[in-house]
Amino acid sequence: MQEDILLVPYQDLSQWPNDLHLQLNQTQDEQMDAEFDVDNPAPGKLATAIADHKAAVATENSAYIVSRSSEYTEQIAEQDDIRDTKIGEATAIAEAMAKVASLPAMQQAAQVWLRGWNVYKPNPKSAYEAETTAIQQWYEDYQADADQVQAAQTLGITQIIADMVAANNEVHRLIVLRENTQGQQQNTSISLKDARTATDKAYKWMILCLNSYKVVDQDPDRFTTVTSNLIAQQEYYLGLVKDRQRTNKRVQVKSEEIGNHTYAVSSGWTWAKLAQENAKAFALDPEPSAPGEEPVVVPQRIVSVDKKAAQYGTLAVALNGVIVKPTDAVDVNKTYQLVAMDGSSSGEVTPVKPE
Repeated sequence: MQEDILLVPYQDLSQWPNDLHLQLNQTQDEQMDAEFDVDNPAPGKLATAIADHKAAVATENSAYIVSRSSEYTEQIAEQDDIRDTKIGEATAIAEAMAKVASLPAMQQAAQVWLRGWNVYKPNPKSAYEAETTAIQQWYEDYQADADQVQAAQTLGITQIIADMVAANNEVHRLIVLRENTQGQQQNTSISLKDARTATDKAYKWMILCLNSYKVVDQDPDRFTTVTSNLIAQQEYYLGLVKDRQRTNKRVQVKSEEIGNHTYAVSSGWTWAKLAQENAKAFALDPEPSAPGEEPVVVPQRIVSVDKKAAQYGTLAVALNGVIVKPTDAVDVNKTYQLVAMDGSSSGEVTPVKPE
């Protein structure tokens, strides 16, 4: 009787985030490269499948880079704002101190620093690249001039300069990345969605070939290492995907009075936890007790604290007309409603009129 054979499961990656989808496929390619080489070549169809998968992943990588172009533009603007703010802070301090004759040491330091700065005088209103180059050139001279460095220390602007230069370096890095994406765009005619689909098809065939050879190969241990490593990589990235999904899930609560709203939910949350995290929307409300009896604290209800909801009496969260308990798990696959305490639809509740 043949023992169970360890096979690599095929993972459906169609719903994975773009970055993790690409990273898993790249990592699986690297593992194949580490396993098969000139001395230990991949057999027949598997070698072709590996090559096809690598080509598909390379195309996906190009499409992914192009898709991030707008993201780089936003990040450049953010870093540019930071460096412009630091330029304003440093120059404002230096220019103010240059006018204070009662503090000759500070005045002299300001004059020394401004003299070096004004050689290049980076202009926040200029183009990103021009401002970046001006700061780089100024900073190179600044570091080589002990008098300027000492002047900055006297003025107390050393950290401001460090922050400005760090932001400037980040602008430069992001500009290069954006230029690379624009270069890739000229060479990439396929969309990221189509590239992912092609990669998924190649990945499925590669795994199928590997498993087939593992089943029929006369040496049952030949592919054990690569199989185990591929499975371990899959499990690692599956964990990353699940972690991200837990933080991205949302539950919907419908209401005719306050409108429909969605709330972020993490794995394992109860309605009590959701209410705690959304204190402006929900609160724990004790069940009413009979006259003369001590108030009942448990079980409780999750009720809306929205000002609009208040005019309809107390509205509680329910699922299919049944009011949820705080200990109930939040099911993101279900749509909840706000209902009156008798379980009727909140839309059927007669508004409470002030006396």
